[in-house]
Amino acid sequence: MQDTNYKPGAMLTGKRALIVGAGSVGSGWGNGRAIVSVLRAEGAAVCGIDQNLSALQETERYVGAFEKIVCDVIDQHELENSVLAAQRHLGQIDILVNCVGGSVPGDILTLAPEAWLRQFELNVGYVFRILKLVLPVMIKRKSGSVINVGSIAGIRCLESNAVAYSAAKAALIQLGRSSAISVARQGVRINTVIPGLMNTPLVTERLMKNKDPSEAVKFIAERDSKVPIGKMGDAWDVAHAVSFLSSDRAKSITGTELVIDGGLTLRC
Repeated sequence: MQDTNYKPGAMLTGKRALIVGAGSVGSGWGNGRAIVSVLRAEGAAVCGIDQNLSALQETERYVGAFEKIVCDVIDQHELENSVLAAQRHLGQIDILVNCVGGSVPGDILTLAPEAWLRQFELNVGYVFRILKLVLPVMIKRKSGSVINVGSIAGIRCLESNAVAYSAAKAALIQLGRSSAISVARQGVRINTVIPGLMNTPLVTERLMKNKDPSEAVKFIAERDSKVPIGKMGDAWDVAHAVSFLSSDRAKSITGTELVIDGGLTLRC
């Protein structure tokens, strides 16, 4: 659903953004897709990376034309080529948004070592490697903003059955903090947005896939009831936070986290 209350300005005019994870798990507004929409509406030129071409094409149908690059971010060769392609298209990279991620079930007793390693690659490993590629470009221009998309799983122990995901998202936060210190004097800012329970296509495509309509309604109501403000957030909440942190309005904000959870973590 489009954010009908949003009135775009021009706070990113002249900026050029690379968004990693610009598609969506299914139809509708996932985080990456909404971020593409809002950054473009605020005046930024956008290049989007995703492993799924059809997801990128669907984003384009929603928001209009933008440069699309298909890439498996875990593959170093593909990642390097994709960053080079983005630089060629954009001319420079002022904004980098890393919102690829995902979880697999498993606690410390049941999760296979291979799954642990892949979870780290998918949620934090590729971020380390793309920072190594993009930060020198930003440092050369003495300007840039990086926003990583984390999860409240990285700051609270919400469930034991996602041990790798939780650990990886915690590592992502510390990667952002440590990196922010390293590049602060070079004019580059690095921050992390931390969504809580969100109503996005991830919920409808995966968590409710085998539920009948009545079960689905109950499932959403149960998730809403856990949030102190009474309702889950959506991808637009994440996108507007990313847009702000990308802009010069956040010029003194670096090395920190913006939690978008409707107060959920206040209870745990």
